[in-house]
Amino acid sequence: MRCCSAHTELPDPFEAGQELGLHLARIKPVLILVFASVHYEAWSEVHEGLLAGLGSDQVRIIGGTGDGVYARAGVLDIGLCALGFHLDPGQTFAISTLMGAGATGAAGAAASVQEILRILPHPCLAISLLDGISCDGVLVADGLATLPCPVIGGMATDSVQNVISRIFVDDRILTDALVLVAFSGPIRFRTCAVSGWTPVGQPGRVDEAENRELRRINGLTAQEFVDRQFGRPVTDGELGIVPLALLDGAGGFSLRTFQSIDPLEGSFTNRANIPVGSQVQVADANQEDILNAVDAIATTLSEIPFTPRCILAISCCGRKEILGRNTIHEITRLLTPWAPDLPFIGFSSGGELGPLQADEDSGPGTLFHNVTLVAAVLGE
Repeated sequence: MRCCSAHTELPDPFEAGQELGLHLARIKPVLILVFASVHYEAWSEVHEGLLAGLGSDQVRIIGGTGDGVYARAGVLDIGLCALGFHLDPGQTFAISTLMGAGATGAAGAAASVQEILRILPHPCLAISLLDGISCDGVLVADGLATLPCPVIGGMATDSVQNVISRIFVDDRILTDALVLVAFSGPIRFRTCAVSGWTPVGQPGRVDEAENRELRRINGLTAQEFVDRQFGRPVTDGELGIVPLALLDGAGGFSLRTFQSIDPLEGSFTNRANIPVGSQVQVADANQEDILNAVDAIATTLSEIPFTPRCILAISCCGRKEILGRNTIHEITRLLTPWAPDLPFIGFSSGGELGPLQADEDSGPGTLFHNVTLVAAVLGE
């Protein structure tokens, strides 16, 4: 497997795509993963430019939007980044696209898995991108977990406000969709997920919830519970950075952020459902906590027994909200152990998919996260 990454900040969609294609052409990629800020609505022109730069149309292209993208050059609030894959004999991939992903939930994601398995009976790793507005990340993760290998990925978004979400499949720009690409063959990898957030205050039991609406916790409205445990009212601007830790009963937790508040009902709409009966706790973090977690994941990923070919990062837009100008340090600290020419791309997502830690021997599994960094190193 050979990989190559590229980025551009050119505003013209055709010229931006062409610049990416010219950089990637040297490895003759068969698959390209593209992350974009929301400023490239004319996706068909980006696609046309990519093919022109590549000098070939024998390539599959998938991707999605984020609250900016990450490249070796830094954090690009307006721009595109791309990772090209040239696969060796015995290595292959398959793609499944699901429309109506929000309404179909776990069943729809599981149907995409079955479509993949009809083509690739023995996948080793998969990457999924999903609509960050319509999809319940937990339900999608449940469906994707039926794939017999780890799945990483994230929700397409525009910011913590989450107004625009776009999925790209070849020359199409899609909403309310999910795309899944799975790899098969002798490909090695390690993937990890970290946040830096720590539960604070007292835990509570979810008394009332429906779909993604969280209504009551410990006999209080959800808003009253969160405000009491956080020590002050949580504002609209903090929805993406003050999550609930969903406790697993064994000392671990996953994080869920809020998408909106209904001040009349005192309820929250979450980016994924939290079942009735769940034990939850408000969580908090500062910049130092977040960056220390990045150092930990960089160390774990660097201790690999194989040759790295690329590194991929999906980092929640809530992390970017807290880090601000220091978001660049998330990239530089993640990449510190690696050679400066190792291909790398990433994006700022509305929610993340990935196991806490996995490699090619780990078997199936994925979890949905918020305010989390999921990173993976692929190689052979």
